[in-house]
Amino acid sequence: MKKSWKLIPIVALAIGLVIPVSAPAAEDKEAFIPATLQTDGADRIFSVGDDVGISFSQLGNWPDKLCTSTKDPKCDFKAVDSRPENTISATPLLGICEPNENNDCIERIEISSDGNTFRELTFEKYMPDGFQSPQDGNTFPSDYSKDLPRGITASIWVDKEDTSDNPLKYLAYFSYVMNYSPNVDKFEINEVNLAIRPFKEVNGYRWDALWEGGGKSGIQFDFLSTNQNIWPSSESLPHG
Repeated sequence: MKKSWKLIPIVALAIGLVIPVSAPAAEDKEAFIPATLQTDGADRIFSVGDDVGISFSQLGNWPDKLCTSTKDPKCDFKAVDSRPENTISATPLLGICEPNENNDCIERIEISSDGNTFRELTFEKYMPDGFQSPQDGNTFPSDYSKDLPRGITASIWVDKEDTSDNPLKYLAYFSYVMNYSPNVDKFEINEVNLAIRPFKEVNGYRWDALWEGGGKSGIQFDFLSTNQNIWPSSESLPHG
């Protein structure tokens, strides 16, 4: 299952990802609706350019049978059948491509202020797990014998050309929704979800944070006004 994804913004008619360094300070503001009040589903509310809620990597059968790997005894693949309580699903958040993890991963994210000239964002770190509890989910290693990619936390990216004192950063959620099929002994992809959330790091903990950890919080900000959007493109599309 060799799939290397490229997340590349292209010109669109909606929201903006690229932030000119000289943008007016009046446009630099927190999101009107805090991230913790945004929800998925038909009644979701979301900031411009994002309709994917906060999520974590999960493997197993939520909420009582979440697994840390495919070897975890809570995930009994031999017992999987059509009954909901016996199914096994997975929602891996994809991490960056690495030498030992170069399938189903984020290769790069590029931005452009004019839709023609692109520059790469720089991966900084993964979202701290202080916001996450075992009931939310767990990170887990890949098991490509079952077509299951590694599940990690959301990745944080920075624009090296933004030299302001507290620049916007970008939280990238890129995930699959998968179900295990006993007929083929593999996981099959049902959905692919992508969201990019601009944010700023602040000291201390706040109830409306995107994430918390290490004495800091990530507070969602609005995209600045441009004519850019972000769309995924890929070298090979997922099957399933």
